[in-house]
Amino acid sequence: MGWFRASDGPIDSGAAYGDIDSEPDLAEFIHSNENSQLGLTNLKYDGRLLKLVLSESGWLAIYDPKDMDTIEFTRFIHDEVLPHTSPKLMS
Repeated sequence: MGWFRASDGPIDSGAAYGDIDSEPDLAEFIHSNENSQLGLTNLKYDGRLLKLVLSESGWLAIYDPKDMDTIEFTRFIHDEVLPHTSPKLMS
């Protein structure tokens, strides 16, 4: 499922749900767009299910559970996010 919006030009926003890699054109667009965000639901961490959105730029928002405190949030980033990152080289 997906939707995309363009205001008299290139696509400026959209959403795709499910296995985006099964649609090569959509996957290429999303992977090449630096503003793409990935939403995850039912991600299990420390015995809890999380709902979150993250982007390649490093932006991360956890929407559920709503009672996650700063220490738990920091631990999640350390344990689950940082191992999948690498520094982006500036040219």
